Amino acid sequence: MVTPPVIVSIFEPKIRLTGVALCYNIGFTVFGAMAPLIIMNMIKLNYNIYLTPCIYLLIMIAISGMGLSILKKNNHKMR
Repeated sequence: MVTPPVIVSIFEPKIRLTGVALCYNIGFTVFGAMAPLIIMNMIKLNYNIYLTPCIYLLIMIAISGMGLSILKKNNHKMR
């Protein structure tokens, strides 16, 4: 798994536990726990029942990719 070493390397040791916990819990809440609510509301607004989850996943993949590209740029600046 790549995620734990990447998240741990972002923070200095003094605040590492708090930083990792916040990143994990905020990400889980936004990307995981809110997904059924967002998808259900989009379907209620007459969006396609089969296409809506795919659109949601593509949007989340795009957001994650932008975050990773920003992290990669900042990581090269730190070295």
